[in-house]
Amino acid sequence: MNLNSTLNNNSFICDICGQKIHSAEDGLVQWIEYTYPHEPGQPTTGAGLANGFLIVHPHEKMEEPDREDIANGFEPPLSGTLQSYSLQHFYTQEGFLLFQRLMGLKDLNSNAITELAWRLYYPRYEEARTVFGKLKEAGIIQPCEGSYQIEKTISLALDFIKAGCSEEWIQQHLAQNEESMKWLFD
Repeated sequence: MNLNSTLNNNSFICDICGQKIHSAEDGLVQWIEYTYPHEPGQPTTGAGLANGFLIVHPHEKMEEPDREDIANGFEPPLSGTLQSYSLQHFYTQEGFLLFQRLMGLKDLNSNAITELAWRLYYPRYEEARTVFGKLKEAGIIQPCEGSYQIEKTISLALDFIKAGCSEEWIQQHLAQNEESMKWLFD
């Protein structure tokens, strides 16, 4: 994968204000990293992640979550630190190494790191994800794993956007799928 090509072809959506981030120079990846006790009375060890990752404008800041927000299966943290790196940093060798370190964080939700990877490294994923909810609700796409399925999902989402996100497109697509499935039941 050519990271420079991906970098030049991606724009991002700010997770706080919902506005477009036009280039990697204009955005940050943020998360809150916690340290956890190893055993009672022992020095702290390890790190954990709360609430996933956000892609934001530089003037936006992730809020520290309430204790209840991070209580879903997490050990009580001793302290949390807001981590913030330029989007552009993730397209460098050092950024790739940082990404690998993030994959090893304690209590990391695999969906959070996978979503970040798709947002950073899959061209046009960020644009397509803006309509995933509507297409899932209509029954056109399903949660998927694997690059073939995500490419197909992105393609459908981009077609939907190109068609103006119309209900007519949804109805036509559902009718085509129904027609193509008839042979299974004949």
